[in-house]
Formats: sequence, C-alpha cells, structure tokens
Amino acid sequence: MRKFLLLLLTFVVTSLLIAQVPQKFAYQAVVRNANGQAIANQNVKLRITLLAGSISGDVVYTELHEITTSPLGIVNLQVGGGTLPTGNFGSIPWDDGIFIKIEIDPAGGNTFVLMGISQIVSMPYALKAGGLTKGAIEVKPAAGHDPEAPIFVVRNSNNQIVYAVYEDGVRFNVGDNSKSNRGGFAVGGLVDQTKGSKEINYLTILPDSVRFNIVRSEKSNRGGFAVGGLVDQTKEGATQVDYMILRPDSIRFAIDEGSVEKSSRGGFAIGGLVDQTKTFNNYFIVSRDCTFVMNTLSAAGNVVVSGDVLTGGTIGTLPVKDADGNTYSTVRIGTQLWMAQNLRTTKYNDGTPILSPLFENMLPYNLPQFEGEPYSANPWGYLYSLQAIEYTNKNICPIGWRLPTYMDWQTLITTIGGQYNALALIDNSNYDWWMLKGGKDNKSNKSNTGFNALPAGWFDAEAGATENVYFYGVHYEANFWSQPFYMEGLWVANVMKLSDNDGFSASINQNFFYEIPEYYQGYSVRCIQAASAVTP
Repeated sequence: MRKFLLLLLTFVVTSLLIAQVPQKFAYQAVVRNANGQAIANQNVKLRITLLAGSISGDVVYTELHEITTSPLGIVNLQVGGGTLPTGNFGSIPWDDGIFIKIEIDPAGGNTFVLMGISQIVSMPYALKAGGLTKGAIEVKPAAGHDPEAPIFVVRNSNNQIVYAVYEDGVRFNVGDNSKSNRGGFAVGGLVDQTKGSKEINYLTILPDSVRFNIVRSEKSNRGGFAVGGLVDQTKEGATQVDYMILRPDSIRFAIDEGSVEKSSRGGFAIGGLVDQTKTFNNYFIVSRDCTFVMNTLSAAGNVVVSGDVLTGGTIGTLPVKDADGNTYSTVRIGTQLWMAQNLRTTKYNDGTPILSPLFENMLPYNLPQFEGEPYSANPWGYLYSLQAIEYTNKNICPIGWRLPTYMDWQTLITTIGGQYNALALIDNSNYDWWMLKGGKDNKSNKSNTGFNALPAGWFDAEAGATENVYFYGVHYEANFWSQPFYMEGLWVANVMKLSDNDGFSASINQNFFYEIPEYYQGYSVRCIQAASAVTP
C-alpha cells in the first residue's frame, strides 16, 4: 500500500499567491494515480510541514488539512489556515529560506505518505510585512550595503530616479519641464479625497519656483511638514531633531550645529531629472549647516532673519528695459526707485523714433564728447534736448517710469542728508569718471547710494546747424532733466546739477527755453518709477 501511494503521488504542482494579512499563502496540487489519472472527488488529508534552511532543517511550523479533491483531482488550500497547528506562523524566519514538506493520507486518516519537499522560492511580500509591528513595512539595507547607494528607489518610465532613500538622506528629483499638474514635488493635506475636493499643497517645488502654502489650523504635534534627523532611535526617550518645520503659523529651520556632515547624501535635497549618469542638479537643499535654493525664492510677506545675511552678489531691485532693448539696473533710495544708469534710448516707449519737429536734419540727442571724441552710450548715456523730452505726448522713459519732477529731486537731496552730501550720488568706481573730488581720493566714500551719477556734462547746439554742437562740463558735471512745464511762452525746466567745481554739491537750477529757440541745450536723463512717492 505504501509503495502504491508513493507512485501514485509523484506528480505535484504548487504555486504561491499573494495573500492578505492575517498571513496565509495559497497552495495547489494535482493528485494522480500511477497511470496518470486524476483521483477525483475523494476526501484526503494533508500534513504541511515548514522547514528552516534546508530539506532536513528544523521544523518551524506544521498543520493539517482535510480536503476533497476536485473532478480534476486538484486540491486547493491555504498554508497558514490549517487545523492543529504547531509553531507560530507569524514568527517563521522567511529570510533564512523555507522548505515545504507535503504528506498525504488518501483515505483521510493519519497514515501519511511523503509526497515531496521543495523550497519556497517566491515569498509573498505581505508575509514579511505582516510580521512587523502593527503591520508596518520596513526596508533595511543588506549587510555590506554601499552607503552611497540608495536603500529604496522609485523610478519613472524613463528609468530616472524620482525618489531615493539613502543611508543618511532623502532625495527628490523634479522634472525640468513639468507638463503635468502632478509635476515637481508637493506636500499636501489629508483632504477628503472621496468627494473630489480640491487638493491643497503646503509645499510645492518646481524647477522655476518654490512655494510654501499652509492654511489649515494645527491640531497635532505631528501636524505640518517636518524634516528630521537620524537620531538614536533605539534609545528610549530619544529626542527627534527637526531640521525643517512647516506649520500653518510658522516656518522653521533648525540645524544641529554640533553634528558634522560626513556624507554627500546627507540632509534633504530636491534635484532635477537630469542625466543621472553624469551629475545631479539640486534645486533645494536642507543640510545640517546650510539651506540652499537654486532658483528665485519669493516672499510676499515679511522675511525675518535673526542672524547675518551674507551674499556673494548684489542686493538690489529688478532691472528695467527701454524700447531699444537696453537694460538698466535700478536702485531704491528712501521711498524712491531710480534707474541707476543714464538713459540711452533712441525711441519713445511706444517704439517710435525720437526726432525733433523743430530742426531739420538734426537729432535732438547727442553722445557726450570730450576734446572732440564721443563717448559710448553705455555707460555714459545720451544727452537729450528739450525737443526730445517735450513737444510731444510721448514718454521717453520705459513703460511704468517717468521723468522726475522738481520735488522728486528735492526728496532725493533730503534723503541723502542735504546738498553737500552729493558725493553719495556719484559713481566713484573709476578714476577717469570725475576729474576732481569724484576720483580715487574718494573711492573710500561709505555713503554711496548706488545712484552712480556720471559727469556727462551738457551740450549747446545752434538751431539747424549740425556742425555747431558744443560740449561742456564732461568729467566735471552731471546734469539731469526734470519734467518741464509751459509758462507764458516759455518752457521752464529745473535741472538737477551735481558738480565738483565748487566744493562738490547738488543744486537745482531753473532754466528757461523759448518755444522756438535759437540755441538749445542737452542734458542726461534719469527716470524714476511712476509709483515712487513724491513729497508734495
């Protein structure tokens, strides 16, 4: 009888299927006789034994199954769901390698015959996950793991690393050209996702912007968004260190100054989906001693800094362009925003050329000249006549900017502390700019405002005679137009004059111009932002 059963049960097929916690896995076999015919519709008893490490390893678990074969001789059962178990199924050491031993009594009794022993080579992931505390999933590096290699990786369809967890850091990579509303990196809220409510992102990082947007009230000490440290989590009562915290009412970076950065993967970084075989491009990095934002960081509210602010470049305002495409730096002085360079456009801000309606074949602007040699428009700018800035409804300044008024100049002089502090308005970076007090002897001037006035002088031209243009005051004076006004047949303009001929001072001279002059003068132009405050 025993010999017959051994022959009868030599062909067995098994398959493992993913199971849910509580832990079980499916087992299927086909029972045939010695002639290859299925034993159909028969009550049989199976004994399942799990062995650790080898076919002769220690028994870690056993159980019994009483089951009826199908019309095709198939038996289906769930290992882990049998009767009279011995051992703890939840404590099976799956990492050691488990072998399954199948025995059968075709009469349904307890006289078992060995069917076979085979290794379980494909283990359902749920079996390992379910063995952890409270069903958590734990990912650990294997012994000898390279600390520079990731422990856990998520890749996109192009095989690029989107998210990676390293030994001592986490990295997100953001697409350089995001085409989806799911692009970039976002931290959102646990909104009611079953009702289709709009998702709220508290932190969004894209290649061209970084945005924090926390709007919900804080109800838990785990609320908001935090980036913490790899503290000693094995010790009871160990304190977690948060390096970056976002809450509805605050944003905080707290770096452990006592720690030493030992790895290029430390801290928290968000990079780009660049060619990852060559290098990474980090847009946002938080480490123990530094927070780095590669692109523009914009804040609509106040920015409060308790420590020093260090910069490798300049701190200023946004540049402005004229109709010719020239770009000018700008500077804020008190309540006013000024262009920090002389105007050098040949067009009004609507794109039409600057021409004089009063003089034939003569442009109403000229480059400064010294001893018959014209200077370059950049940085000296052009000298413009009254006919260039008036007699038309057009604006010579860029869109959003205007010619300053008399009161604008007065406000500027008051802001720098009076007319004899005019040295604060000049550009003294080059000895060749100013002949006297603006030269190298004044390079140590600490009150420079960034206005950077250059001594372009002024010109006097004979009406209709292109050959009779005379230049004066180059290297000695800077003269700037204010907005002229018409009064009793005359145009009146207050010209701001910076001069080092007389103790270096700033003065505002009122000049009068006939409507059809025999001669006309040209001065430099500095524009002021149209929204800048004007003292009445």
